[in-house]
Amino acid sequence: MFVHLHIYVYVCAYCLCECAYVCLHAVRVLRSCVHMSVRVASTPGCGEGVSKIIYASRTHSQLAQVIRELKNTSYRPRVAIIGSREQMCIHPEVQRKETNTEKVHLCRAKVKANSCIYYNNVDAKRLQSSEPIMDIEDLVVAGNRHRMCPYYLARELKQDADIIFMPYNYLLDAKTRKMHGVDVRGAVVILDEAHNIEKVCEEATSFDLTSLDIAYCIADVDYLLQMKKEELVEGDGESASDDDFKALLNLKGKMATTLAVHIQYRNSF
Repeated sequence: MFVHLHIYVYVCAYCLCECAYVCLHAVRVLRSCVHMSVRVASTPGCGEGVSKIIYASRTHSQLAQVIRELKNTSYRPRVAIIGSREQMCIHPEVQRKETNTEKVHLCRAKVKANSCIYYNNVDAKRLQSSEPIMDIEDLVVAGNRHRMCPYYLARELKQDADIIFMPYNYLLDAKTRKMHGVDVRGAVVILDEAHNIEKVCEEATSFDLTSLDIAYCIADVDYLLQMKKEELVEGDGESASDDDFKALLNLKGKMATTLAVHIQYRNSF
């Protein structure tokens, strides 16, 4: 199966003082892509109707600048912006939780139990008729005014939106894309400041390994070495192997060297 994905890379190479011009230019790119999306949608295999436009940038603040300039035009597409519960949830009990993980778990529990009044009041059509273009701050204000959940409101608005705004990670991470129901098939994708994409991809596939993590690993290997020693002493040829023992010793040596480098690097500052 062939997937038709049309990507248009828009790179902002301007300094901060020219930011307003950049945002205005981004809006012009959006408008041209709307006309282009009609032609894309008529391409065999791309499906019927007008293609959605997915506009991705590095941060929500950059997306807000583009949306602000879009409001200053006569162009009134249906717009949606994707954000996290941490940014958009207005339930007082959920907001009081300290970590994002706690907020997500409590939010899901309330939605599943049908006990969140803000979620139960979500009505995208009623809100969109009064204001078709909203960024995250607008959604939060509207959510408080109408007692609607901005997070789930944004997800509903996405279904019929002409343009969907989101940070890079919501587009590039397959799991996040699936969780938010972002379908890029037949879509026109605009990557704002695309020179940042490489770094975002690196960060998405990277993790921090602390000195303490390495120390715990060494302790685990020591435990396995002790078990292997006991097996070798008992002469259990099936479960014990001299090669395994040597491999564990080699692994421990490499981790000990890595730990020493970590500590030396930390102490140098």
